Amino acid sequence: MSVLLKFMYNKKNKRGFSIGEVMVAMFILLVGIVDAIYLTVRSVGDLHDSRDAVIATLLAQEGTELVRNVRDNNVTQSTCGTGSERCTAFDQEYGFPSITGSQIIECTIDYNTGGTDSKFLCNNSPSEIYLNTATGMYTHQSGGNTFLETGLRRKIYIEYDRSNNGPINAATPPDEIIANVTSVVVFGGADFPTKANIEKDCMIAKGCVYAQTRLTSWINYGD
Repeated sequence: MSVLLKFMYNKKNKRGFSIGEVMVAMFILLVGIVDAIYLTVRSVGDLHDSRDAVIATLLAQEGTELVRNVRDNNVTQSTCGTGSERCTAFDQEYGFPSITGSQIIECTIDYNTGGTDSKFLCNNSPSEIYLNTATGMYTHQSGGNTFLETGLRRKIYIEYDRSNNGPINAATPPDEIIANVTSVVVFGGADFPTKANIEKDCMIAKGCVYAQTRLTSWINYGD
């Protein structure tokens, strides 16, 4: 008899979860799921941004090297004469941009796939960078290429420093002309900063990287 009463007592006191307890448990579970999804999405976004920053950094460095390539090719042109008829490093005839006064010229630059020289595109030339899937090279020409979904763009700022106010491409004094080159790459929809505000406005956090070099105008006297 006592065993039966004890069984009935225990059965009477057993109960399930209340609606409030179920709702609290579901809320906690939902918060955990949302946090997990957010962290996953954020991680994918961070990886995407990191990839853009790495590519942009390499392209900015490449920009300065391409400008150096133009300078080196200029002074080794076989068509240069002797004496005053010599090629200078910043020779307009062979593709180096020129300016007047203290103006800063803005260009884009790519490898010339038709030869060994690089080439400048100035005067409002396009700045978007495309990936040529056939060659694996980046260019500013969209024909036959695939546009990067990252929206990478590159611009080259060239500013000349004439220590003795020497003219560009003159036989005398070509050695005293210096080109200050700044290669800027933006990504993620960022805008190009002005040359004067490069250090302040061009940061990875703002979707911008840059590389700089200073090129001297060493010369080739020909044959």
